[in-house]
Amino acid sequence: RWSHVPIGAIEDGEITPAQGADINAAYQRMDLDTLHYLDASGWTMAELVAELTIRHSEGVCDAVVLDYLNKVRPSREQAKLFASQVYERQADDMEIIKSWSVKHKAPVMTAVQMKKDGQRGGRQTRANIRGSGEISEKSQLVIILTRDILENALIVGGQEIAAAGEYSPYVQVRVDKQNRGRTAEWQMFYVGKYFEAHDVQTH
Repeated sequence: RWSHVPIGAIEDGEITPAQGADINAAYQRMDLDTLHYLDASGWTMAELVAELTIRHSEGVCDAVVLDYLNKVRPSREQAKLFASQVYERQADDMEIIKSWSVKHKAPVMTAVQMKKDGQRGGRQTRANIRGSGEISEKSQLVIILTRDILENALIVGGQEIAAAGEYSPYVQVRVDKQNRGRTAEWQMFYVGKYFEAHDVQTH
């Protein structure tokens, strides 16, 4: 995003000297010492908050981005308590991380999946989140991001931006729940190869 080198080139390792210079320049502009990545694949929420507590005490955890709630593994106790009730267990995970957030005064943001009928575009609300009642009730803020599938090619300035059948680069952003303020809805423009989002009026 900062270097404007396409993600495909980075993932494939096909970087030109000029792109390499742009990436190095981006690193210089970014204060990466403030970002700490933790690979928590296969962890339970209890294991995760225990590690977050340690990192918070070390002064390196002021906020948490969890990608994403649906992938957290159930603990043995949760497996016994909730059995096949997946959404109830995920609500318990949300309650655990929310309690940690309040106790340590550190905001937590996570992503969850939409129901299948909520993945088809159109106007969505938190009712279309998988396990919506169990999960969104625990959240202070819920933001829904959706993109329609184009029936016709999208042409901007004589250039084809997206073909028919592809997801539209226009993202509908909806604040569907906000405990401290109003809800709202607006559009943004998503540039996938750079993972960038822009205000619509700039395109």
